[in-house]
Amino acid sequence: VPSSHTRRKTMVIGTGDTPPQPGERPPVLPQRNEELAPNQSSGGGALCNDPSGLCLGAKGEIDSSKSGVYTSIARLASQLDSGREGGEIPLVTIQTNKAAVIVKEYDGHAVVLRVPTDAEVEGDIGISGSEAKHDEDIVTQQEGSVSES
Repeated sequence: VPSSHTRRKTMVIGTGDTPPQPGERPPVLPQRNEELAPNQSSGGGALCNDPSGLCLGAKGEIDSSKSGVYTSIARLASQLDSGREGGEIPLVTIQTNKAAVIVKEYDGHAVVLRVPTDAEVEGDIGISGSEAKHDEDIVTQQEGSVSES
């Protein structure tokens, strides 16, 4: 083995058959997560785009047809602080009466999270009707302003 070769240490977390040892985290049980997921993820979603704006994957209640818009927003935000070398790329938050949409670029990939408001989670705000149309209009307006620049 060459001396320049470094060996990585790995730690194996318990499988659930035995109690965790000191310093170990208890195992996550998939069936428990599935039971909790419907209660905790109502209305939320996540989306990831490639550098061209094509959706690589989406999960939850997020509109993947707007993936190019999210990439454009992330790219425009990165130009705001382009003068600083090695600077952090800005985080963009778009808030509506239904949800907050968080957009950030990581290595050219736009990552988008949709976090519902308390009113939407509780069912006070529906997905259909004028509110949904209002949110679509906001994104459509942003599409127009992005394409104009």
